[in-house]
Amino acid sequence: MRVLIVLMVLFMASIAYGDAGDVNTEQIMNRVWNADTNQLKVTETNRTMGAFKKVITFGEMPITLSSDTSISWVSIRASNGNTGNITIAGHATLSEDDGYILDADEIVDLKVDNLTDIYVFARFSGDSVSVIFTTR
Repeated sequence: MRVLIVLMVLFMASIAYGDAGDVNTEQIMNRVWNADTNQLKVTETNRTMGAFKKVITFGEMPITLSSDTSISWVSIRASNGNTGNITIAGHATLSEDDGYILDADEIVDLKVDNLTDIYVFARFSGDSVSVIFTTR
């Protein structure tokens, strides 16, 4: 997981500074990674990256992706071992066929303001999504 996050930071740094080679990956890992909160702070851009896995505990009931968290963007991946598809949308009245459907191991990137704006639906209890995001 740390390798994926470091690669994401390098990609973001290459966009901001033009060359990912200028970023010291050891400094990012040793001075910026907070294993207790599972977040990575990029001091140059003053943003924090976070990641978590959301397990749907009640099938056939839409739930918010997370608690109130202001974000810039989010990437959501349906877990490979899911029994069924994951559906995501911006409202709580979604059903299996209403919203964007993610097959197992499929990823969608969204630019939204808050993690509470995203609802997930799974037909089967125990299915999950992996989430990575940056805060504002």
